[in-house]
Amino acid sequence: MAGFVGIRSDKSPAAYACVLAGIGLGIFPDYAVDEDIVGGRLVRIFAQWTLPTGGIHAVFPPARFRPAKVRAFVELLAAAERKRARGVARG
Repeated sequence: MAGFVGIRSDKSPAAYACVLAGIGLGIFPDYAVDEDIVGGRLVRIFAQWTLPTGGIHAVFPPARFRPAKVRAFVELLAAAERKRARGVARG
């Protein structure tokens, strides 16, 4: 009797291992798959398709004093978003 067999994982390493084993398709960030695409272990199926663009959101409670590391991280995110918005996604 034939049936549908599916694998679902909420863990990226497990999902990636399945895709590398030829079990199915997956959506991963370019930086995570570039080496395997170049090495011929993965093939980009829908080359013209991309995920909808979103934004970067930093959510934290209001505070009179914010730790320097939190300010630095938020500034890093803001700079990365400005760079991405200019079309310089990698560099």
